[in-house]
Amino acid sequence: MILKTLPYSPFEEPRMARLIILERHLRRKSYGECKLADYSKWLEQAHFSLPSRRTLYEDLRRYADFCDDISYHNGSKILRIDSKATHDATRWLMGEGWLHSPLKPRLLSATLRCLLLAEVEQREVYVSYRQLRRMGKPWSPRTLVGKVLRIVPGSDSGYLQLQQRAEPKRITLNMTRLERAKFTGESTAIYPPEPLDEYKKLMVFHPDKHLIERLRRQYAGFKENDENTLILLVPESQQLMTTDLLEAHLRRTENADPVQRLSPDQSMIGEARLEWL
Repeated sequence: MILKTLPYSPFEEPRMARLIILERHLRRKSYGECKLADYSKWLEQAHFSLPSRRTLYEDLRRYADFCDDISYHNGSKILRIDSKATHDATRWLMGEGWLHSPLKPRLLSATLRCLLLAEVEQREVYVSYRQLRRMGKPWSPRTLVGKVLRIVPGSDSGYLQLQQRAEPKRITLNMTRLERAKFTGESTAIYPPEPLDEYKKLMVFHPDKHLIERLRRQYAGFKENDENTLILLVPESQQLMTTDLLEAHLRRTENADPVQRLSPDQSMIGEARLEWL
C-alpha cells in the first residue's frame, strides 16, 4: 500500500529510492498536489543527485500509474491526490473480491496511505471522523489527534486503532467514516507506551458438534473446550473486530436472523452462542 513497507520493489533502483522520498512528503496529507519543483526540492533536501527533468517527470507519471488515488496531467505536470478514490484501500483491507461487489465499503485510499505512513514514521495525525448520529441529537463531525497504533480489517470495513494525545486510552474508528487525515508535524515518540493488551476469552457454543469442528478447522487459534465449545484468546484491543468477523460468518453459515444481543458480552446467532469471559 505504501512503498516503504512493500515486500517487493515495483520500480527499479534508483527510481524506487526517489519515489519513497516523494511518497514520504506527498502522503503527509490525504489531499493536495505536487509540482515538479516540489519533488526536486524534496530530493535535494534528502541529498539525492537530481536526474534530468524528463526522468523526474517519468517518476511522477509512473507513481500515478501505481496508485489509484493519484492523477497526473501531462499538460500541467502536476500530481493531484484524488481524495475519493477507493480501489487500492478496498483491495488492501478487504481483498480482491470486494472490488467486484455492488456494495463496496467506502474506504479511501489516500486516507489509508497517510495513516500507514504515519504508523511507520511515528508521526502524529489529525483525522476528521463522521461519527454516527445519535437519535434526537444533531449530527456533528468529530476531529481527533493521536498516534496510529494499527489498522485492522473487519468483515465489511477496516478499523483504525488510535491512541489519543489527550487520553492514554485506545479508541477504535471505522475506516468508512474517516474523511481526511494529515500529519500534525509532531512525533509520536513523546507518547507514553501503548497500553498493554489484556487478553480476553471468547467462548463459542453450538449444540451441533460438527459445526464446532468445522469452525475449529476453518479458523486458526480456536482451542477445543469440549465437543460443543471452542475457546479463543483475543487481545482486548481486537475484541470488536473479532466479534464482528465471527458474527458475520455465523450469520451466513447458520442462515440466521439478525444477531440477538443478550448482553454486552453475549450474543446468539441462530443456535450458536458467543460469550466473552
